[in-house]
Amino acid sequence: QPIQELLAEMIVKDLTWEEDACFIRMCNTLLGGAAGATNIMSGNVHWQEIPGGISRTTLGDAFKETTKPKSRIPITRMLTNAAFAQEMFKWERSEVGSDETATILHEGWGDRKINNCEVVISIKRELIPDDSIYMFGDSQFIAKFYVWQEPMMYIEKHDVMVNFRVHEIAGMAIGHGDAVFRFDFVTS
Repeated sequence: QPIQELLAEMIVKDLTWEEDACFIRMCNTLLGGAAGATNIMSGNVHWQEIPGGISRTTLGDAFKETTKPKSRIPITRMLTNAAFAQEMFKWERSEVGSDETATILHEGWGDRKINNCEVVISIKRELIPDDSIYMFGDSQFIAKFYVWQEPMMYIEKHDVMVNFRVHEIAGMAIGHGDAVFRFDFVTS
């Protein structure tokens, strides 16, 4: 019984991985597939390289770029990987502007915001490259995630063999191209 529970947990994790991978692929496709390409919905460049690595200044440059589209959808969420978040962890007191650096050192990033944006830190470095940040507008502008059939687990037992399969029917759509950005912070 514990083995079945463990396998079921692993299958559900694989399912959520695929959902996340599909969303990141959709974002990259929308943004034109490479830095400097045009957003296929708006024609604006929303995937940019910013020289100088990550610092308070270069992050400010990224936020500034999000105000250029005519729609000016406010950015409310940032997505990066845990390795890149560690680069922000290195910021000194002069960059953060308070003793908050000591708290971040001891307690981690936690639920702190940057420029009033929720910072979502993922462990999925294969999906979100090091030195990259995705920025998104409010969820009412960006996308919809529909689930037609909730995940269902199917288990087949044949003699000593047990087969697991999870099935879900879901769909995603990005509704407003100006609500999605990607910035790659280049160090060389």
